Amino acid sequence: MNQNKNFRTGLLYDLTLYLFYFMASSFLFYISIALPILWLIFLESSLMNIIIIGLIFPGVSALVSTSIKHKESKNEIGFKVLEKFIDGYKKNFKDTVKFSFFYAAIIFSVLFNIVFYDGEIPIFVTVSLSILIALSTLIVTYMTLIGAKFKFRTRDLFRLSFYYIIMRFKITIGVLGIYLLAFWAFSSIAGFGLFLLVSPLIYIITIYSYPILEDVYANFVETGEETGSSDKVKEIEDE
Repeated sequence: MNQNKNFRTGLLYDLTLYLFYFMASSFLFYISIALPILWLIFLESSLMNIIIIGLIFPGVSALVSTSIKHKESKNEIGFKVLEKFIDGYKKNFKDTVKFSFFYAAIIFSVLFNIVFYDGEIPIFVTVSLSILIALSTLIVTYMTLIGAKFKFRTRDLFRLSFYYIIMRFKITIGVLGIYLLAFWAFSSIAGFGLFLLVSPLIYIITIYSYPILEDVYANFVETGEETGSSDKVKEIEDE
């Protein structure tokens, strides 16, 4: 009995749970995006691709939601990964698709500009497009993070995301750094390694950005103690 208890609290046990979580969540993520990816591969390029790319993001949101629950359960999700992933996918599907179209449209506009300049892009255009991609990526990242935990209106998610990009600038710089390292890793690693990279990447970004969720809860959520009922988000007034 003591040996079993020691195993369940030891380093090997924790590493085993992490490995299972990353493999299981990666598998579920790829299953969730399989159909949109196949559409992108076999369909001709058109504006319809914006809609198809938008259908990939609920899988990302589900992975973020599962990562949050994994952290809050202190690595004790275990075999409930499937249940948590499906729950996050269904709960956030509609809202995630809404703002993912915004991101997909920006990516398409950037690609259009690259094609338009036929590879000879002026410096100022390169800088402008780089800033646009970085800013939109951060906004969508924070919208996905906050939306995976709290139920805000889409426009409020956008406002909060922009707010935290500025107010939590150290986290913002760190997230950008993680994305740059991930870009290098994805361009350097092939085969099965790519399969295992997605879930750890989302997990690292989620855990690193978790203080933002704590701040949202402290400042933009009415707790049950305040309302006499369950927690609920505060509506952000128009200025």
